[in-house]
Amino acid sequence: MDSEIVINLWAIYDAGMRVIYGLSGKAYNMSGSDAEKLELLKKLSATDYVTAKRYKIPDRFKITYANGVEKSGVVFLTAVSEHKEYPRV
Repeated sequence: MDSEIVINLWAIYDAGMRVIYGLSGKAYNMSGSDAEKLELLKKLSATDYVTAKRYKIPDRFKITYANGVEKSGVVFLTAVSEHKEYPRV
C-alpha cells in the first residue's frame, strides 16, 4: 500500500472573543486505509498538540464586528469548521 502525507491540524480558538487566532499542525508519512490513518492521527493528537508548531493567522484575514471594530489576524470558527471535500492529489 502506498504511503501519503497526512496532517493533524488544530485551530487555536479564543472562546471569549469567539475567533481563531492561530493554527497548528504536524505532518506524517502514513500508509493504510483512510480509517486506519484517521485512527492513528486521533491517537497521536493526545500529545501532538503540545509539540506542534503554532502559526499566527495572517493579518490579511480580518473580521469587522457589527459595531464597526475591525480585528486583523483572526477568523470566525466557521472559516475552518465548515466541512469541505478537497480533492486528493
